[in-house]
Amino acid sequence: MTRERVEATLPVAMRSVLLDLCARLGVPAVRWPEVAALVVFLDAAVLIHAAELAPTSRSWSHALEKACDTLDAGDPDTVRKRLARYRVP
Repeated sequence: MTRERVEATLPVAMRSVLLDLCARLGVPAVRWPEVAALVVFLDAAVLIHAAELAPTSRSWSHALEKACDTLDAGDPDTVRKRLARYRVP
């Protein structure tokens, strides 16, 4: 995953919360992707980017795959499984 791309995709308020959590947890900001509890920020970035891509994509699934690829978020099926916990299609 490209941490910088993910952070750039997040709205300013979410990025601020992420960095605040890192500070409170004592996690260096550059290492947040290694903290399992913070993967929700990666998922949020994928959803945001997929929503941006959706109007020009063949389907929501295709937009999600493109977002995963662009953000280097890993296997789209793994991301889908995580998103299913939040009841995201």
